[in-house]
Amino acid sequence: MKRGSSLTKFFQSDKTAGNQVLTQGEVLLSYGSKIHKLQQRQSTASAAYVEATLEIGKLLREARDYAATLKLSGKDKLWKEFKDSLGYSEPTMSKYIKVAEHPVLKGKTYRNKLPPSLHSLYELSKLDAPTLKEHISSGQINPTVGRSEVAAVLGKKSEKPQLVSSVQTEIFVITVPKKDWQSKFLSIEDALKEFCKEHALGLKISKTASEFLNQRNNDATLYDKKIRLHVLRSAKKFCKEQAISMVNTKFKERYPLLVQKSLGFKAKYKKLKYGEDEIECGECTDTDEVKAIYLSFGLDGEAFWNEQYGEWFTDAMTQVKRPKSLEFEAEITSHGLEQVVASRPKPKKRNFTGVKV
Repeated sequence: MKRGSSLTKFFQSDKTAGNQVLTQGEVLLSYGSKIHKLQQRQSTASAAYVEATLEIGKLLREARDYAATLKLSGKDKLWKEFKDSLGYSEPTMSKYIKVAEHPVLKGKTYRNKLPPSLHSLYELSKLDAPTLKEHISSGQINPTVGRSEVAAVLGKKSEKPQLVSSVQTEIFVITVPKKDWQSKFLSIEDALKEFCKEHALGLKISKTASEFLNQRNNDATLYDKKIRLHVLRSAKKFCKEQAISMVNTKFKERYPLLVQKSLGFKAKYKKLKYGEDEIECGECTDTDEVKAIYLSFGLDGEAFWNEQYGEWFTDAMTQVKRPKSLEFEAEITSHGLEQVVASRPKPKKRNFTGVKV
């Protein structure tokens, strides 16, 4: 959320009326802050995107329910500012919430098998639980599927519009300023596709834009792997530290006379009748395995683990270099072509050395 936004000013505009306005404002601001952090996690692929999307949906639902309880004359303004600060329209927020409420999508069992796309997740949320489980188990739904595959599963027609005639005439060529053209392309891509589909128009992405999308997808996959590896290493280090602390404490309590002897970590947990697979996490290949070992210690529980996981992920986002292709973000959130066009200010005189998209 940008500093000095009208939302922040509105919250702070009337302190003389007591703490009620300020407190309610702070609640929504806290939701916005959490969602902004999760939006950063959505830049990665696969399970990290899905996890962030589900959490955003949960927070949006909580924020919406909270806002509905407010008894303020400026409640509508608060909510509009909140939405604008996130870049979400009401339909987009509804999609997030519906995804987060689906019994299968919100569970952890299939999280690694879902496509990293809000559109795809929303479409899948229209399926009942047994049907969705069946499609996931059969492999029809997996992290690599796109819109056309999801549409096929839902029994819909392909994303490619059914054209009235196979003979088409080119009537528009869209160009944008060459500087930061990638961001502008991402801003209108979905809206253009939906518009063309609705009006049975053909749409062909240029070679330049297609190559950019392929590079972006490949970079996102590699970036996601690096992020997850960084998090896994942090999880293993944390788990090992907790294991050593637990074993030393229990060993001291159970064998006080042996404390002075120079026994190694492994010798101590063997003496305590722990198996290697109950303590050691060095061979774990994902954080869920490490988590299972940590939780078996019976220490601070899952809430503390999740808190640590968030810190590891944040650290990974800082330490792992972000690919250049992922630095380009959509300038605006596409809510439909009409809104995209209407929301743009009238352009000043600029150099339109164009790049076809």
